[in-house]
Amino acid sequence: MTPVDATETFRQEAQELLEQLEHTLLEIGHRPGDADLIDTAFRALHTIKGSGAMFGFDRVAAFTHHVETTFDLVRKGKIAATAELIALTLAAKDQMRQLIEAPDAASDADGQAILARLQAAVDGASGAAAPAESGPTTWRVNFRLPSGAMATGSNPLLLIEELRGLGDATVTAQTAMVPALEDLDPTECHVAWSSRVAEGHWLARHARSRQAGAMRTLHRVCSRRVTRSQHIRPPVCLAGKEAALSFRAKGRPS
Repeated sequence: MTPVDATETFRQEAQELLEQLEHTLLEIGHRPGDADLIDTAFRALHTIKGSGAMFGFDRVAAFTHHVETTFDLVRKGKIAATAELIALTLAAKDQMRQLIEAPDAASDADGQAILARLQAAVDGASGAAAPAESGPTTWRVNFRLPSGAMATGSNPLLLIEELRGLGDATVTAQTAMVPALEDLDPTECHVAWSSRVAEGHWLARHARSRQAGAMRTLHRVCSRRVTRSQHIRPPVCLAGKEAALSFRAKGRPS
């Protein structure tokens, strides 16, 4: 690929990313707490910066770096995506387009002015960010496998390990249904489990909302550890100070 071809390729890709960025920023204006939208905006900025540096658009890379840093703060929850911050990022997007499409006509003074206003918005948004919670959300997850689950290949220990991977988990075996030794069938699963999962970084990061998202995440984890001959009923969220989930696996109806 010749230098001309490489430059044109970058400009075409950057055009698509800038259009995606504009659309995403407008959506964030309506849904400032949407983690997926914020991630999309951050990734677009990160790609423009990295590709700009790769293809020799150093002014683009340097300018975009500051805007990307701002959205990294939003992504980490350190500042809020205020209306002012979104408006300034849209202005920064226009400056990026100018630096890419007509670099000779792009004004560095205009870019510095945008970045200065963006930094002021960051400083103001730091005080407007949502206050930190007193502690992580704790999910109570109860599940029981069908009695024949072990024979079909389900391994509850793998499920428990995945739950522990979501956060600080305490798992307790419920043995009330275990029969007396003389009546025990070693091929059947009679144990249920009760666990408390304190929301860790992975779960907090990937849940679209702290309650509904965590329910989907935990349900997906549980579902992966049940064979196709079984299914798990949808989780039930119970009211109360502590968010609660109840999972119970059962055999698929014949």
